[in-house]
Amino acid sequence: MKKSILFYVMLAFSVLTATAQQKVVFCEEFEYISGEASEADAVKVRSAAMNGVSTSRRASIIDAVNSEIGRDRTNTAEESMMRRESIRMMGGTHIMYGRVNSSKESHEVVKGSEKNHDKYTRTISFTIVLTDIASGEQVSRDFQVSDSQYDDAAKAHSKAIGQVDNQVWAYIREYFPLKSHVLDEGFVKQKDEMQYCYISLGSADKVVKGDYFDVYKVALVAGEQVESKIGEMEIVEVSGTHVAKCQVKKGGAEVLLAMNEYLDIKFRDPKHAEPLRVKSATKGDTVWQKIGYAAGGVVGTALGVYAVFLEELGGAAE
Repeated sequence: MKKSILFYVMLAFSVLTATAQQKVVFCEEFEYISGEASEADAVKVRSAAMNGVSTSRRASIIDAVNSEIGRDRTNTAEESMMRRESIRMMGGTHIMYGRVNSSKESHEVVKGSEKNHDKYTRTISFTIVLTDIASGEQVSRDFQVSDSQYDDAAKAHSKAIGQVDNQVWAYIREYFPLKSHVLDEGFVKQKDEMQYCYISLGSADKVVKGDYFDVYKVALVAGEQVESKIGEMEIVEVSGTHVAKCQVKKGGAEVLLAMNEYLDIKFRDPKHAEPLRVKSATKGDTVWQKIGYAAGGVVGTALGVYAVFLEELGGAAE
């Protein structure tokens, strides 16, 4: 009973401290293919995957196995549906399940100038499945990680597990992109280019200095929004709970033009005006991104900015 109360208190805290955009992922037990991997592999991969989710700054992770809602493989379809509904009512947005498909060690002798060395390589293949509780949609992705170490098979295994953490970290940031918009106040221009602007993401959204944005505009074509990249920008200062200052790195002229078109529509027809939007996407080397974030960092994700131009049908959409 005490364990139950403690679990629900911890769960409530996790859900309450998540931002409006942040997801809450319940992690199931990971399985493994007998003869290709071991139970120990499944436990280690699961632990690394959970850490990848936790450090992604996109989702909170709840250990469903070590709680009273742990996975029950004997559940009927109806019971599974009821269980998902219980998770949803507890604040969960997604369920993560995994399977280790193989975990193989290879060995070779590498000749050295003074002595030979044993080189061990561990290669792990695994699958992650994310289920959206609200829609029931499942998305599956396969991964393969590999790392080597001289004269130490256990360390090669440990390093490969570390790669699981990095891969899941990058995947979660891709799967759960941040979405917001560019503020139409306080931007700085020089000649015909946008130099600086503000976006409605800040400390509460867990963005940091160095987060990058891909910039897009979206034209309305035959009733559908069509995206085209127009530049890039980077957070230079987290100014508030939901405000960050960005420097436009590429496409300053195009971004300024998009902003001016939005402001023109806002002046003429405010109810149909849509601000420039932002959307995140992973950019750069996964390992170094993560190191940069852990250090408070200067390297990170890319975010995409979308300019939505609401033209009348038959208008000059690009």
